[in-house]
Amino acid sequence: KAVQMFVTALELRAQHPQLFRSMRCEVRSDVRIIGRDLQGHPIIYMCARSQSEGLAVVRDQLLVTFEAACRLAGDMGTVAFVVDMHGLQPHLNLDMRAMKATADMLGTVYAERICRITIVDFSRAAQAVWWMLKPLLRPVTKEKFAFINAAQAREYYEHLVDKETHETMCQTIAMNRDPSSTAEERAAHASKTTYCAASTA
Repeated sequence: KAVQMFVTALELRAQHPQLFRSMRCEVRSDVRIIGRDLQGHPIIYMCARSQSEGLAVVRDQLLVTFEAACRLAGDMGTVAFVVDMHGLQPHLNLDMRAMKATADMLGTVYAERICRITIVDFSRAAQAVWWMLKPLLRPVTKEKFAFINAAQAREYYEHLVDKETHETMCQTIAMNRDPSSTAEERAAHASKTTYCAASTA
């Protein structure tokens, strides 16, 4: 299994050499490093409401952000995910090829670099995407998923991150649920509160 993971990781880098060399990509959605937890794990925040294009289009940003987080974590460090499912549009995530590529990244290439994946507001719409993704993941990766609502996420992360990062996460979660917030306002907030701004352009 370890050999397979190593080969898959090499293949991924061979397929996207320029992406991994430059570590820069176009911002297509709110996928960013939002901070670190108290143990030093970089936290990648992903917002479903900000997604306006298919999963395949967001792939480069996800790859660059994950790679940047791994570099922040160090050779043996791990990364945490917070995936806010509020506002998910399931039809943007029905491409099975893109879904498999995402599953390979989470379950093979970066499997040992993930410490936890927190899914916030797991709606019925999100369940459809989960049932497509779940069979493609390794059991060890599935065990890292936790499903909670927005209020629980705010309380849960209060004990895992410093005050500034917690405030940023709470502001972000609230803004994503504010029906009056515009896409431009949310994008500006994401840019202002990105922990690792060098990962996207």
